[in-house]
Order: sequence, then structure tokens, then C-alpha cells
Amino acid sequence: MDYVERNNIATNRVMQRLMLEEILRLQVDRESGQREFRLREDMVQQASRLMVENVMLDREVSYEELLP
Repeated sequence: MDYVERNNIATNRVMQRLMLEEILRLQVDRESGQREFRLREDMVQQASRLMVENVMLDREVSYEELLP
């Protein structure tokens, strides 16, 4: 919230909590029911495609680009 206040971002603790809960929910694998903490190539491709379709990215990002 310090970052939010310093940068005059329109949000509040309730909204931040809702977004965090949604992120945590999306981390659960639908098949196994387990929370995954690894970067999966298929999920990177899906997220990248969705972000391009919704004009959040100019181009798709590859899995390899995200590796150290």
C-alpha cells in the first residue's frame, strides 16, 4: 500500500486483497488440485496470447525469454 500511496494508484486494501486471492486461486492446477510454484511453458503461452489479444502486450512473449 506504500507503493500505491506514493504513486497515487486508485485502489485500496480490499481491492488488493481480492486481486491477491484471485491470483492464489489461479495458481491451483485444475487436474491435481495442487498449487504450482513453477513456470510452465503452456501457461506462459496462454497468458502471453491472452495479453496480446487484450492489448496488454505488443507481441507474444516466449517461455525462453523468461528464463534466467
